[in-house]
Amino acid sequence: MPGPAIDFTITIGNIIEIVSIIGGGVLVLITLRADVGALKTGAKALSDDIDAMQAELKKLSDVLISLADIRGEIRVLDSRITGAEQDIRELRHGDGFVQGRRGIDREFTG
Repeated sequence: MPGPAIDFTITIGNIIEIVSIIGGGVLVLITLRADVGALKTGAKALSDDIDAMQAELKKLSDVLISLADIRGEIRVLDSRITGAEQDIRELRHGDGFVQGRRGIDREFTG
């Protein structure tokens, strides 16, 4: 019993079908290429944005370090002012005068 016969004839429908399949494949490749190009451009822009953000964060870090230094200097100055105020209070009460050999020159005698 012989098998089914294979028809090797090519019709215009077959040619149109092959051309449409090839055209669709080419169209898909072109679309994918454009999408990949857009993704590369977007990735480059994102990388640039991240670099800019890192630079800004570095600047912010420098500002915070400067603020911390200023705060430390303010604390030192505050303690010095507090000490000076205490010395002034003691001097008002007569404590802390350094007397020379002859006593205090130009001493107030009220």
